[in-house]
Amino acid sequence: MSHLTKPPRCFMSAQETTPLLREFVFVLLQDEDQFFKELIARYLEPLPEDKKKQKQMSDDLKDLRNKITFVFFTCNAFWLITTFTLQLTQTSVFIQVPKVDINLQPTGEYIFIDPIGFMFILAFALLVLVQFLAMLYHRIYTLIHFVAFLDTEPRSEKHRQEVSKLIV
Repeated sequence: MSHLTKPPRCFMSAQETTPLLREFVFVLLQDEDQFFKELIARYLEPLPEDKKKQKQMSDDLKDLRNKITFVFFTCNAFWLITTFTLQLTQTSVFIQVPKVDINLQPTGEYIFIDPIGFMFILAFALLVLVQFLAMLYHRIYTLIHFVAFLDTEPRSEKHRQEVSKLIV
């Protein structure tokens, strides 16, 4: 048992004791360094500033904000007017739906639906539908964005040669 040495406890001590592993790690560190340099150059370098384009974008965003705010307040105003009008005429305005039996035959009786409650139910259903469609749109375009940035191109010949050198 005395001729067996203890295996190294960590990767770094194994690297220090094994020359082949030391050379392999050195090549990996160089490749990793090159990879991160290329990554930084491609994705993390700041974009060139174009003051004219930034000013135009800023003006367009302010204009969009103003239009959306106007539409939002206009819709709220129509909502309030409709609600108050229905509250004032609540006793004379109602939605009348004929009752039917299990065979879908009219019974001669009617169900009276409160228009304010019906309006709120329709608005809520519309909001849920819009939210669902927006979520679906977002998910689809996120998937498209993800697929567009996948590495679908074959690896370069330079990369293949480097890999084959490491393997041999």
